[in-house]
Amino acid sequence: MLYDVVNPELSLNIRDYQTQFHNADPFKHVLIKNFFNASFLGQILGEFPTPNTVKLQNEFGSGSKKHAVHNICTLGKAFRKWDSTVKSPEFIALIEKITGIPDLIYDPEYHGAGTHNNLEGQGMDVHIDFNLHRTTNYHRRLNLIIYLNEEWDESWGGSLELHKNPWDADIDYHYTYPPYLNQGILFETNEYSWHGFDQIHLPENKKHLSRKSVTVYYYTKTRPQNEIAPKHGTIYVQKNLPKSILPNQVISQDSYNELKANFKRRNLYLQGLYRRESNLLVKIQGLEHRLAQYERAFKLNLVGHVIQEGKVTGILPNGKVHSTLVTTLRTRKSIERLIISGYLPEFLGKNQIKITLNQTTPQTHSFEYGSFKIEVEAAYGENELIELQIESDNYLSPADKGISADKQRFAFMLQEICFS
Repeated sequence: MLYDVVNPELSLNIRDYQTQFHNADPFKHVLIKNFFNASFLGQILGEFPTPNTVKLQNEFGSGSKKHAVHNICTLGKAFRKWDSTVKSPEFIALIEKITGIPDLIYDPEYHGAGTHNNLEGQGMDVHIDFNLHRTTNYHRRLNLIIYLNEEWDESWGGSLELHKNPWDADIDYHYTYPPYLNQGILFETNEYSWHGFDQIHLPENKKHLSRKSVTVYYYTKTRPQNEIAPKHGTIYVQKNLPKSILPNQVISQDSYNELKANFKRRNLYLQGLYRRESNLLVKIQGLEHRLAQYERAFKLNLVGHVIQEGKVTGILPNGKVHSTLVTTLRTRKSIERLIISGYLPEFLGKNQIKITLNQTTPQTHSFEYGSFKIEVEAAYGENELIELQIESDNYLSPADKGISADKQRFAFMLQEICFS
């Protein structure tokens, strides 16, 4: 039952939450107090995992003071109950009513979500989240965070900050939400939902505490066109100048220390980015080498008195032809014609290709979806070279037509080229 987990007031106050969410600044969000019912809150607190501080790493591979568990169902009965709740139609319908976002999809991987436990000294730079799921490519739409801190004081840091625009210090401002027990924050994720939290500084007699939360992210298969951006990971913005530093004034020791810490953090972040760039360049180089090997080894399905000379470009191993296919052939006997056999998927509708042999005048042929055969005059003697080029007008992917998430663009499927 839904209300074995969440507070029944969540449904009773739904209109207030709707209004708060849609009128919120600097982007859509709502604070929901007393999120869990009292009984379930005690259960989930009792199962919250203890971090292994030795193994903690951030996304750049450096040491971290954040512990996360994504496979929450392994943590105990309460977390399995929570998992069943967040994927239930009743709970998702409730979130859809508050936010006005239809067709929300639960993430069974809990990619980036689950339990979060931030220790003394940990903070999170202001950022926007990755926009597409790593497996499904679904659009990330909502973050739901419920805090599980039985004891917390705002002066200890760790408060959630929702920012207007951290790239520009002159116009940026933010709203702050301390991570108090059983308070939920639900906010929309897009290209301007900047958020983070300041570094945690606990008193000496409170060092055993940490900033605990459980998080859930929701996705949709599509989103409004004006909100779609190229795929990206989490984008962080480093801190600007401390507000205490002003022109024509002596910098205090505290301001100097803060500025020094900011520069150190910025440098560490840049080092992480450069390492990531280097790793990606090595991977790209390896892929380019493999692609070159593949292009040298790949052979078209040729029938008749010709052989392929060298590589072919513009075709995938599954026969999908790109916008332009180019290869060089050599005749073994005299030929008079070539016949191209292939298939055009229905989503492409129809296509037109231009076939050029040895840079002569292109021959244009049109065809509609389904199987097709195109015959072209090709009078060549024995042992002659033929440079074949096939250019296509229509070049789309299933994603372009809204059929699936497959973004691989192609013009048609090539089955064989027959020479006689």
